[in-house]
Amino acid sequence: MSAEDPTSTASTIVQETEDQKIYLGPVPINPSDALFVLGAAIFTSLLTEGISWYLVYRHKEYQTLTQNISNLQKKVDKQKEQAIFLGAA
Repeated sequence: MSAEDPTSTASTIVQETEDQKIYLGPVPINPSDALFVLGAAIFTSLLTEGISWYLVYRHKEYQTLTQNISNLQKKVDKQKEQAIFLGAA
């Protein structure tokens, strides 16, 4: 490893074989690769959320079920308040 090698740092060891370089230790990160990975992650998360909305959340059945659950939760909370009030008296 020579001092002129721009990819080498004090903590990076480069082993050269006949057809490739093997980096041991911290490897310099290419910003375009990092942005590509970040963009791919954002794209796939938006895609899966869109598919979920299309297949589940937009349907009337789902909206009806969530409304029923909300109404039942309100009833349970009201009964809990009544039970606490009656238990304290």
